[in-house]
Amino acid sequence: MSAVEPAYSLCFRCRRRRFDRTQARARDAAVIGFPHACGSPIARVGQTDRLFVKYFPIFIDLRGKPVLLVGEGERAARKARLLVRAGASLTIVAALPLSDQLTKLADKARIEIIARSFSPDDVAGKVLVYSATGNSEIDEAVANAARAANVPVNVVDRPDLSTFVTPSIVDRGPLTIAISTGGAAPVLARLVRERIEGQMPAGLAQATAFAERHRALVKERVGTERLRRRIWEGFFEQVLADTLHAADDRRLQELLNVTIRSVERGDGAASGAVYLVGAGPGSPDLLTVRALRLMQQADVIIYDHLVSPEVLDRARREAEWIAVEEPQGCHARSQDELNAIMAQRAHAGQIVVRLKGGDCLPCRCVCGELTYLRARGIRVEVVPGVTASLA
Repeated sequence: MSAVEPAYSLCFRCRRRRFDRTQARARDAAVIGFPHACGSPIARVGQTDRLFVKYFPIFIDLRGKPVLLVGEGERAARKARLLVRAGASLTIVAALPLSDQLTKLADKARIEIIARSFSPDDVAGKVLVYSATGNSEIDEAVANAARAANVPVNVVDRPDLSTFVTPSIVDRGPLTIAISTGGAAPVLARLVRERIEGQMPAGLAQATAFAERHRALVKERVGTERLRRRIWEGFFEQVLADTLHAADDRRLQELLNVTIRSVERGDGAASGAVYLVGAGPGSPDLLTVRALRLMQQADVIIYDHLVSPEVLDRARREAEWIAVEEPQGCHARSQDELNAIMAQRAHAGQIVVRLKGGDCLPCRCVCGELTYLRARGIRVEVVPGVTASLA
């Protein structure tokens, strides 16, 4: 690769990292040799640790699926409780007598107990394997057997032997939140879980089940996916604010009806709008609460090169991303072009967030954008950001 070719910090077109205008200095600054799915180059050498994650977060349906647990103590009991609750068909292999908790659980649930030492043949036909013996020799044997059979394995407190990890879980019926540090700091994951649980309304499980029962009705009544998303956003915002009535089905029905009528009339958040948002000096911790909420609700996000990758990571991934700078860095989009894009998307009923680095108020183009959009009857709001001088 030539030393004068441009360097990238993740795919520019996919907005995951912004375009780096500096030239690649030498071969050690070369772009990785494989393109992103969209055709753009990906990260420079030295930045790949920010491109990949160690574990891919995923939820697995274990109802009726065969799962193997090797171990007999309290750690095995904790894993067994989670697996039984998930509906797994659990087999426990234990050479020593089971702990009291595991014995009580086995009496209540349909668990197959095999009282002998672990054998590599035990992993055959299993969809997941857990080892919670605390014995390094046995744990390594279980991990090796599972890997040889291409079965995902988790060894408790041994991320080096595991091909997957079990996260800390916040369980509110159909709503499940998983928190993981990839095995690096389990205590931190537990503390984060406790904080989340303390802030979640007790009736959120019932509200989630209510939404599940009414999804088909809302889909039949409201034709477009964008408007249905607005309905559920508005509904759950009210549920989170109205914690005392979140578990009341009659109240939930009233909230849903009000939200649907608002969307059908085109009121409030259901209609198109443009928000000129200051993204702050670069740290996501300096985003205002209002800015973060709008970034999560946006249908379209227009951003410039001053907006940091860390800030962009906090925004809604399903949104349409439009960069002010062209992908190859040849030129920036003109202000007229940006105005036209914002007006077109807003007239189509979409929420447009125009992200500007720092505080957008001192920016001269903001006045022009406000005038242009208001002259066309578009709802527009300026959301100031934190300036670098204050940060």
